[in-house]
Amino acid sequence: MLARMIENSVGRPVRGGNFFDRERELRLLWQRLATDHVLLLAPRRVGKTSLLYRLADDAPQHELRAVYLTVAHAQREVEFVKALVDALGSHKDGEGAVKRVSKGPLKRLLRRTRRIDAGPLSFEFDTSAPDAEQHWTTMAEELATAMERLGHAWLVLVDELPIFVMTLLRQDPTGLRARGFLNWFRDLRNPAGRAPRIRWVVAGSIGLDAVVARHNVGDTINDLNPVALGAFTPQVADAFLRALAESYGLVLGDDVRARVCERAGWLIPFYLQIIFSKLHELATEHLETPTPALVDRVVDELLGPTYRAYFDYWRQRLTEELGHPDDTQALALLSAAARAPEGASRDVLAQVLGEHVSDAAERDAQLRYLLDILENDGYLVREADQYRFRSALLREFWVRRVA
Repeated sequence: MLARMIENSVGRPVRGGNFFDRERELRLLWQRLATDHVLLLAPRRVGKTSLLYRLADDAPQHELRAVYLTVAHAQREVEFVKALVDALGSHKDGEGAVKRVSKGPLKRLLRRTRRIDAGPLSFEFDTSAPDAEQHWTTMAEELATAMERLGHAWLVLVDELPIFVMTLLRQDPTGLRARGFLNWFRDLRNPAGRAPRIRWVVAGSIGLDAVVARHNVGDTINDLNPVALGAFTPQVADAFLRALAESYGLVLGDDVRARVCERAGWLIPFYLQIIFSKLHELATEHLETPTPALVDRVVDELLGPTYRAYFDYWRQRLTEELGHPDDTQALALLSAAARAPEGASRDVLAQVLGEHVSDAAERDAQLRYLLDILENDGYLVREADQYRFRSALLREFWVRRVA
């Protein structure tokens, strides 16, 4: 694979020429989308959002109009619908669908439309209206029907749906509210009596499959064909580093690139980018030729207080997404795994969880759920009966700053 110009971008989704490889995943996704809706399973920081953007950018080649929306911050079902309205309203070919709904019986929820300069229409969706909660399902169904009548096939990319589902579960621990939403969303994807003109990709940095399995609502997503997104292969990671080095005029020998990959451990773009960024900075500042020893120095600096935000995010998100007491229990499991270089066995982790959950049956179910979440979300990987940190960098941070 030939190196090419690419930006050193840390922590934000990339598009265009900065999107690197993922050729196999893209082929598989388009193959699945020819007949099915897709559940994209991807741990955080692995490049999920960038891949969704690439699908949107490539959609016209497949005779599809594409829109992207994230529902990470939605607190209510009506806010999910609002995100869908906003996404469609931002697409020039989606204006007609939203206009059709805005003139219908639910026009009181779409209070006005406006156009800024020559850009797309901007729609104001009044989620505070007294009957907004009552009519959110009808609004989305009318919108989907209007989209299908536009004469175009659509691709709708929904990011961070599992976070929204977990929000609903925290608000109603019985699971009835989440089941109601997920049943409705499944019906929306699969309109009765006709072939859908809308293909859906549902994604999130927490595995939706693990969330619905715990709450016995797996039937609500059985129409989604799963596709997993993982780390770069060693060959692609090496090509990625060569492309970065060439783009910035930095000489990275074979031994240096190998050391970067070794210290990263988990070959995701985010970790490769942050190591390269600091390596480039030190090499340029001190006019040094990068060496494996300089890579070790870079990693040591990255694990210091200055760059804590690169890794502390992983700890914070446990509380944001899992809530209490699941977050405390997950932290305990991760700390036990971090202290053992080769990882911790399931029996050891069960003993750790036993300090929080005394009932054996409840403890076993909770351990299974938390390990599924921590594996799906990129924290841990299972090898035989041992659970170890997937990322060598994150484990080193955990040992120094958390455990």
